Amino acid sequence: MLPIDEVVLIRVLFRHGVGGKVRPAVVVLNTSDDDFVAAPVTSQARVSGFDLALEDWQGAGS
Repeated sequence: MLPIDEVVLIRVLFRHGVGGKVRPAVVVLNTSDDDFVAAPVTSQARVSGFDLALEDWQGAGS
């Protein structure tokens, strides 16, 4: 079982076009079976009401 806040690599599909890319994501919900919910991590600003900016992430500790 993956712990919440674990960083994993997942295949993220491209919004437009075919294919995808392996990207880091943070586990935000683990359902205790083979499923989990993860939030992709990126350094690029997005335009969505669901995105959160991490500020001072380097000072947050390990």
